[in-house]
Amino acid sequence: MTIFRTNKRLVFRKEDEGAFLFDPDTGSLYCLNPTGAMVYERCQDGASYEDLLSTLVAGCEGVVEEEVRKDLKAFLEEMKERGFLIEG
Repeated sequence: MTIFRTNKRLVFRKEDEGAFLFDPDTGSLYCLNPTGAMVYERCQDGASYEDLLSTLVAGCEGVVEEEVRKDLKAFLEEMKERGFLIEG
């Protein structure tokens, strides 16, 4: 089972309407919506794709699981490509 973890060198700041990720090495700032912030927060202690998916589906009434699955996969891929999440 693949576990996703946050990159510990980044600064994570949660706000009312989402969160910010700041990379002190590059000066890059990235904004997360509330759902992205929740996913990133869950990854701080390590989370599997399946755990993240079940949390999202349980927390959103009337969503189509396949859409959540597709969106979560795209989000995790983008976060890995940017170096914000580490897979392992």
